[in-house]
Amino acid sequence: MNKLTSDFRIATIGAVGGLFTFSMFLLIDRVDSYYDFLSRAEEGCYGASFNVMDLWWIPSAFWHALLFAVASLAAHRYLAARRMSHFSLWQLVGALGLSGWLVTIFAAAGLECLRLGSLYSLRTAVELLFTSSTVKFVAAVFAGNVAYGSLIQSIASQYPALPESPGEA
Repeated sequence: MNKLTSDFRIATIGAVGGLFTFSMFLLIDRVDSYYDFLSRAEEGCYGASFNVMDLWWIPSAFWHALLFAVASLAAHRYLAARRMSHFSLWQLVGALGLSGWLVTIFAAAGLECLRLGSLYSLRTAVELLFTSSTVKFVAAVFAGNVAYGSLIQSIASQYPALPESPGEA
């Protein structure tokens, strides 16, 4: 039961970290759209294509939190025994979460290629990886990982390390 409780805590910390990093992206995106709105307002085009209430990000936020929960479980299960710092371990969780996004995009493009019988979807997926929104997302996730990793590191330094029991490896 102790292992299950530990895994639940680690998955919860990972999901919260995923939501934190995704909220950093949403904040940056909203600020960017606000400045875009201001520049269009100066030009006289008052609201050509602004939909503030668009909720496209809800499934993406859920998937991001799930990817980070799985990445934190994998990193803590297989790599925590190497005595990495908590900050480095969290950066690894972030890299694994972003790798999960990469696998998701290419799996969806691969399935679409199989369905259509052409490689057009794969080319579209590669083009998607180099858009400004994708670069903004990766930068926001890395910035969020640094902030959240620093928070985890400072919290973990407040508590002494627990001695390992001989039954747990």
